[in-house]
Amino acid sequence: MAVISSAQKRILAALVRARGDVALAAQEAGVTRQYVYEVMRRLKRLGVRFYAEPYYRALGLAPVMVLVGRCKPQAELVKHRVLYAKCYCFDGEDYELAVFVAPEERIDSVFMELVDKCLLVRELYDIIQPAPELDVRSFVCAALEKKLEAWQPKAFRRLEADAVDAVLLSKLGQDFYVTLKAVAKETGINRSTLSYHFRRHVKDLIRLRYYYTPLHGFPPTLIRVTLETKDAVSLLSRCDFVLRVLLSRDRREAYIITTLQADDFWRLLKYAPALSETIGNIKFVGLLDPQSMKFCVPNYSELLLRGET
Repeated sequence: MAVISSAQKRILAALVRARGDVALAAQEAGVTRQYVYEVMRRLKRLGVRFYAEPYYRALGLAPVMVLVGRCKPQAELVKHRVLYAKCYCFDGEDYELAVFVAPEERIDSVFMELVDKCLLVRELYDIIQPAPELDVRSFVCAALEKKLEAWQPKAFRRLEADAVDAVLLSKLGQDFYVTLKAVAKETGINRSTLSYHFRRHVKDLIRLRYYYTPLHGFPPTLIRVTLETKDAVSLLSRCDFVLRVLLSRDRREAYIITTLQADDFWRLLKYAPALSETIGNIKFVGLLDPQSMKFCVPNYSELLLRGET
């Protein structure tokens, strides 16, 4: 459980924008590296988990979001999940929210297998970790005043990854700041080899992610936003009450996972109609069970080395 202060959120925002680089984050925040490390230690004691997530599409992988009921997806897809939670929808039904990754060349067959079994199937463009800067009140004011920054989708350059890269992605997916010395000791791979692969391949692929279970307020809420403009993503990706933005492949729709206190929940609900002209149509889908929520590491070795013998 965690209650994160505004000062800690400022450091988290700097770390997210710096993709986990402590020196760059300290420079942006105008503090010392020692201060950033101290804030991170305090956050870890509060239960905050730091881990790495790659640009999946740069690896030839497509993220897919599903809401599934009693019919379960194939076990092959379950083991490649990157997010999971039980979802109690406001229509009175219970579902499981899952995001998994699949090879892009298999995406058509994945949809054929899932479309009749799931309430919802969406191929995602990306999974975005917001930099926590705007509270609900600031978000609503910025949206009503149409203070949107231009947002451009990232162009993903396809990269080839090998077995050593897969090991690094798996270990960093568990702990963003794990040392190469620790990975070498655990895996038996030479530290120089790990360092080479990290610098040449993995470093530019990964982004910092963090997760915590809020101490108070509503359970995490799943909200669908039919985007009025793609520039709305620039605002959603700065909200301190948004854990993740699940952006659809066509960039016309976003599913956001929010952590709200009671007053903020009602404020967002109250202003949802007024935000439709700037942000887009907002629909509250359901509540997520925080105890069931997991951010998982897919089987990178199987996903990335599937063409090798």
